[in-house]
Amino acid sequence: MQPIQDHLNLIEASQKRLAGLLAISTAVNQSLDVDEVTNVASDRIIELIPADGIMLFVLDEESSMLELRAHRGISSDLALAMRQVQLGSGPHGIVASLGEPVLISDPSFDPNIPPALLRTEKLGAEYIYPLKSREQVVGTLCLIAGLEKELSQPDRELLGFIGLEIGVAIEKARLFRKSEQAMKRYRELFEKAHDGIWVQDTEGTIVTVNQAAASMAGYDVNDLIGQYVIKFLSPDALGLAKEVRYKLLHGLPINQPYEQKILCKDGRVAFVMLTTSLLGDVEHPIGFQHIARDITNEKELQEELRTYISQISSAHEEERNRIARELHDDTIQALIALSHRVDRLSAKWEPPPAGAAEVIEKMRGDLDGILVRLRRFIQELRPPTLEYLGFLPALTELIRELKQESGINAALDVHGTPRTLTKQEELLVYRIIQEALSNVRKHSHATKVDVKIEYLDDKTRIRIIDNGFGFSQKGTMELAGSGKLGLAGMFERARYIKGILNIESVPNAGTTIMLDIPASP
Repeated sequence: MQPIQDHLNLIEASQKRLAGLLAISTAVNQSLDVDEVTNVASDRIIELIPADGIMLFVLDEESSMLELRAHRGISSDLALAMRQVQLGSGPHGIVASLGEPVLISDPSFDPNIPPALLRTEKLGAEYIYPLKSREQVVGTLCLIAGLEKELSQPDRELLGFIGLEIGVAIEKARLFRKSEQAMKRYRELFEKAHDGIWVQDTEGTIVTVNQAAASMAGYDVNDLIGQYVIKFLSPDALGLAKEVRYKLLHGLPINQPYEQKILCKDGRVAFVMLTTSLLGDVEHPIGFQHIARDITNEKELQEELRTYISQISSAHEEERNRIARELHDDTIQALIALSHRVDRLSAKWEPPPAGAAEVIEKMRGDLDGILVRLRRFIQELRPPTLEYLGFLPALTELIRELKQESGINAALDVHGTPRTLTKQEELLVYRIIQEALSNVRKHSHATKVDVKIEYLDDKTRIRIIDNGFGFSQKGTMELAGSGKLGLAGMFERARYIKGILNIESVPNAGTTIMLDIPASP
């Protein structure tokens, strides 16, 4: 009967240990606070395993110190002495470093315990176990047996399992705390950000919004939460929003940030530069995050600048036309009359006085040269071909004249279906190309220049490529400051028509000027 009874006692003890392990696991996993986890674990272990004391250390990742977070059965003096243990120092530090349990039968071998306390504490053996989570040590568990006590092998094995449970609970609590801190920092950044930020679900309902975004639209934060974003979008803005949504949900590329319009509470239209991100992934989307920067003032300034440039451009063209008319109606007519007088004077002298013929011929040549130059100036000031025949014929004539007068091998190459521009756009683009070709003729020492025009789906691209000397590139203001007003004017004209002008030039390696003009919606 005794063997059977012993077997029953063993089963009962095992059941008790399993129940105790389950109770400890349940208790420590009910909290996400490290101190609460360690204190609850200490109470449950003392109830389950016969011991005189217990110490629970948690490893601080930043300082590499074991910090005493809970203890039972030891004096406050000993707890104070053991409040911090360096990783690798003494049996506790070694267990934390190696991740293996250690039995210290003589506490005097622990250098972290002052000798005076060894005499007063009457410490027995120390059973030190690592607390692990995902194979990483997060702390140590130390059970102190009395001088006359020794833990059984089953109790030691149980402590190993308990150490794993506590380790996982501690790591979970620490991760939760880090997550809370990260969320707090994100919330502070979110609420205090100068840029407007809002999150909407996949149906377009605003889930959260910061003060900056609410202020852009003239609302309070609470007024916007739960609203459909469609309420704040005009029909064209809604079309753009749907396009962006479709591309993000289908993993298609999208140019960001992009310009969008928002309808404000007071009826205004606010312009923003918007960056939109998909929350979740393409297969499991949960919403969209928007970051917006208010550019309404910049748009107004740009519009004022465009108006100003338009007025300046109109004034320049009027002045060009006036000068061209005066040159044509007065100066050229006067030179033609003078040429006729020279012819009449030459006809009266038969034979002409000695040396007069050479003088008269020279005068005729000078007059003809002046007339040619004046007609070219008039052409540059007021291109009649542009006015009467249109953009491409005017460019063809401009390039033909460049080739005839300078000997530069100039060519025009057009691809795609020509896109109609307004009269003012045609004039400004013509002036940009005219200025570029004038620079080629005057400064580049090029032998070849190509003007390439591509009519693409979303834009018109114009490139002027020469094989001249090139130059060192500068910003627009630097160009103006260095006397290159022609180049600075090209940038201003491009900006007015919402084009993008780029100049790529390297000394002794030629120049490429590229102008992209967006297609009208």
